[in-house]
Amino acid sequence: MSLLQDVWNRLRVQCHKQLCDVWNPNMTPVCRKTSLSSLGFHSSICDLALQSGPPTLKLGSHSLTFRHGQWVRHGRAWEKSRLQSLGWRLQSLEEENRELKLRLEVLIDLLVDTTVHMHTLEREVSEMERVRQVRHPEKNVAKEKGPSMTG
Repeated sequence: MSLLQDVWNRLRVQCHKQLCDVWNPNMTPVCRKTSLSSLGFHSSICDLALQSGPPTLKLGSHSLTFRHGQWVRHGRAWEKSRLQSLGWRLQSLEEENRELKLRLEVLIDLLVDTTVHMHTLEREVSEMERVRQVRHPEKNVAKEKGPSMTG
């Protein structure tokens, strides 16, 4: 739609320049009656003949056709450039996807290493507490009774 808006803005500026130079709101144009018979046969057929098919607008390498209430783009130049840009976009997205998968794999490996290390530390702590209970059983009894109330 931005292409149509750009064309519309250019036409509006051009028409504004031409109308401001010539048009005077105080003057009314003179109407003349013209019959179709006064025109030549060839010119009347060419001027008044309806074109077959939907209206088409060509702007440079772009071509627009009005179908079913909408302007539709078509033309080889547009299709090739669109396919090429989509191909580049697909390639960049696939590359980004590969990179994200690699990052995910690295993060999972880090998580596994950290989890293994945590379990190892937990086992060492539990082993140290078991050894302490075996060596100093009197401290464990005092802990079980709780703090003494002296006073």
